[in-house]
Amino acid sequence: MPPVPEPTPSPPSCFPSPCGPNSQCQIVAGNPACSCLPDYIGAPPSCRPECVLSAECLSQLACINQKCQDPCPGSCGYNANCHVLNHIPVCLCNDGYTGDPFTQCSPIPPSTPPPRTDPCNPSPCGPNAVCRYEYCRCNRCSRWYDVSYISNTVLAVVVVVVVVVVVVVVVAVVAVVVCTYIAFGLPLELNRTLALKK
Repeated sequence: MPPVPEPTPSPPSCFPSPCGPNSQCQIVAGNPACSCLPDYIGAPPSCRPECVLSAECLSQLACINQKCQDPCPGSCGYNANCHVLNHIPVCLCNDGYTGDPFTQCSPIPPSTPPPRTDPCNPSPCGPNAVCRYEYCRCNRCSRWYDVSYISNTVLAVVVVVVVVVVVVVVVAVVAVVVCTYIAFGLPLELNRTLALKK
């Protein structure tokens, strides 16, 4: 009976791959050698991407295309700057600019003074007078008077009238006293003097 030939062992092969997911197989020195695919970390058969969630990256980085990267490039608009806060890009307009920092910031326009109020509305001039540019004029006059000048003039007239009234009252009181003395006090003094001479 002829001898049965022994089965020849199959040569080393990477098919099917013994390396697991996200890995590659190569024949090295006649044996399969496994390694992770580019951009993957770990060791076969546990190769994995650098990140799946941003929480797996440092706080100033974000998970973009399964890699921890700076999220600022391309996030902000013109004339804006970017900083990362807890994996999220935050955009702010540059100093002197305003607008939407995620699209475009524009220069802040110079401030304009508030519109000047009309001093003649409501009119301070009273009846039968016209107000124009802080001045009052009688309807039948040609001279313009400053509003403050009119107020000061009225005040001065009032003061003068009060002073005149006070002076008149004082003079009247003095006159009454003098007349009373002449009418009653002086004859009594004369009678006393004559009595003493006798």
